[in-house]
Amino acid sequence: MKRTICALLLFSGLVLAAAGDYQLGLSAYERGDYAEALNQWLPLAERGDPESQYRVGRLYYYGRGVAQDYAQAGEWYLQAAEQGHARSQSNIAIMYEEGRGVPADDDQAARWYAEAAEQGRAVSQNNLGVMYEEGRGVEQSDQRAAELYTAAAKNGNAEAQYRLGRMYETGRGVTQDSKKAKKWYRKASGNGYDVPTAAARTNAPAASSPEPATATGAAAAASIVAEAEAMADEFPDGAEPRPIPDSSGDFDSGMAAYERGDYQAAADLWRPLAERGDAVAQFHLGELHRLGRGVPEDPATAGKWHLEAAHQGYPQSMYYVALMYYRGRGGDWEKDYVRAYVWFTLAAEEGIGDATGWRDRLGAKMSTREEAEAKEVLAELDKN
Repeated sequence: MKRTICALLLFSGLVLAAAGDYQLGLSAYERGDYAEALNQWLPLAERGDPESQYRVGRLYYYGRGVAQDYAQAGEWYLQAAEQGHARSQSNIAIMYEEGRGVPADDDQAARWYAEAAEQGRAVSQNNLGVMYEEGRGVEQSDQRAAELYTAAAKNGNAEAQYRLGRMYETGRGVTQDSKKAKKWYRKASGNGYDVPTAAARTNAPAASSPEPATATGAAAAASIVAEAEAMADEFPDGAEPRPIPDSSGDFDSGMAAYERGDYQAAADLWRPLAERGDAVAQFHLGELHRLGRGVPEDPATAGKWHLEAAHQGYPQSMYYVALMYYRGRGGDWEKDYVRAYVWFTLAAEEGIGDATGWRDRLGAKMSTREEAEAKEVLAELDKN
């Protein structure tokens, strides 16, 4: 009888272990035993528990207790997001926006930001506001952007406070009000956001840009090829993005800082990697400067980092370089439909989802001569 009871107790323990225990997983995670955390959370995630799915997704995203696998992370985040888990909705939106582990898709990014924003996630309210301001994945609307920035700002998001201040300063989406602008700038600064000076804000790109400059096909081809050759000299790995250097822990720490909204720390961690030629870090640093997250909003610096990553073959940077040329927003870059068409084509060849659509819409606006010049550039690049 005693042997039977012992056997039953042992069997019960094995069943409970196989079933997983969320709190045991959390305790293991907090002490750094990520493999045990995965053992506890994975059975729960497989049975549909959204919080466990989110936790398993994070383990795969950061490579803790498992080999880093963004695709697996995206699958788990998506399963949790579909059950209404706000943090997973926010994370999968970021992955769709960046094309990390899933195809880059602004429509899906906007969809999931909206779901998380409805649940009060300040970072998603802000990021969706950026998409409305830029017209990515949604119809461009300064008014809607301002509404979202207001919600996020009231929830304490420093970037949204800055962006809302800028809208009040310029009168975009709201009635111009310098007092309210100063109020929100002060709040953003008080929350650690690096608010640019008034002069720097005045030099920011305007809502509209001049008509596209005309370039000759031969000149454009020679210039782009020269850029590529210069990058090849600096980054001898050619068109392949460099692997993350030995200090890849800094990159992961940067991603962790980014996810919790500490963009300045993320920039500090990614900058040395970007300067040593890591294309992934260059892309992320370019995005921080493009959006003004943790660093001054600076189209010129954003363009520099995206262009360096693009010449190493990083697809998302190819896409953003194309957008910058299309809109004339790379610092001193003028609108250049030929270059934009070239980079949209290269991004489309790398599988960036909406690059083909942008290229085709741009092609419909181009003159016959501009289209011929773009094809000449692409043919010249094929030779190199």
